[in-house]
Amino acid sequence: MCLPSYSTQPTPGRANRIELVKRIAAALDLELMPWQVQVATVATEYDAKTGVPYYREIFVTTPRQAGKTTLILILLIVRCLSHENQQCVWTGQDGQSIKRKWFNEIVPLLERTKLVPLIKMVRRANGSESLTWETGSRIELLPTSETAGHGMVLDFAVMDEIFSDQDNRREAALVPAMATKQDAQILTCSTAGTASSLVYNRKVRLGRAAVAEEKDFGLAYFEWSAPADWDQN
Repeated sequence: MCLPSYSTQPTPGRANRIELVKRIAAALDLELMPWQVQVATVATEYDAKTGVPYYREIFVTTPRQAGKTTLILILLIVRCLSHENQQCVWTGQDGQSIKRKWFNEIVPLLERTKLVPLIKMVRRANGSESLTWETGSRIELLPTSETAGHGMVLDFAVMDEIFSDQDNRREAALVPAMATKQDAQILTCSTAGTASSLVYNRKVRLGRAAVAEEKDFGLAYFEWSAPADWDQN
């Protein structure tokens, strides 16, 4: 098991949806890795009285091919099946890459699993790609434009691979759409960035600070990375 360089710790006694996470993974015929369980346990912590999640934002940064897409998909499904009439969106580093992932990997996976009876409709039309569940909740793909999400009210948003974002347009489009939702969450996932990855680098600084301060609300941060003194040569 590879331990994280930084991670928000679970809070004893808090309710969470990790058992539902595991059931969804089993229905997808997927075996969760320890790091995915670690993140999902904290990400789904909520106030048992109000149902409001303790973490408005979850940020996860890992190496490539670590299983980020699996984690994103399961957390989206958990949100859609544990609540009714949720508006969820998934954005990628660009519009075409997220569409390819959606139609080549995600939808075929869902359509051959035990979750099929819970799927009400899959829309494939260009520009309106979405999946609606029997709960009335919907997952929709959005482009990474300044106007994406405008006019929408969102309950759960995914910003995938933000290492490519050199400005705040994606976040600026999504966050206001969640302003009226007390229980809204935003999940940010990415591989490592570069010096020009302005959004990624800013969130890494905020996340590391949140872990250092042992914050147990607001921002949950998880980083798997090489040690700072690691010699790449």
